[in-house]
Amino acid sequence: MLSKVVVISLLSLLIYETYYYFISREDKVHSPFMQIAESIKSRTDSESLCFFDFGGEKSILLDFYLDTVAPKFSGASEVVNFLTKNNEPHACLTSQRGFTQISQSLSPKSLEVYPITYYKKATYYLIILKKNNTLPFVFL
Repeated sequence: MLSKVVVISLLSLLIYETYYYFISREDKVHSPFMQIAESIKSRTDSESLCFFDFGGEKSILLDFYLDTVAPKFSGASEVVNFLTKNNEPHACLTSQRGFTQISQSLSPKSLEVYPITYYKKATYYLIILKKNNTLPFVFL
């Protein structure tokens, strides 16, 4: 009897993990990570992207879809240094709170800001600092 319970439990776990893997990594309709990654890829180079205030599993799955490992910063000053490094175009994906902290240190005229909805609940912001710093503040 105990062996039947163990086998059924393991099969249930296998089915759940297969379903979770399919939804989170493969299904373009349901996977928010794939949708965010496609939105990022259409606007910036994923090699020049960082995450701020965007932790854990979310950034790991985004890294999976972006085919790169984006640095994760814990302070607004680190993000500003990354964005302004070598006067090259860089981008950051951040939460509303992170966006507020970063935008205080950068000129609005040098930013492009794209809101990206995650799971229809939260909005994250893709902040792109352009090289020529002549772009107006864009809020789509």
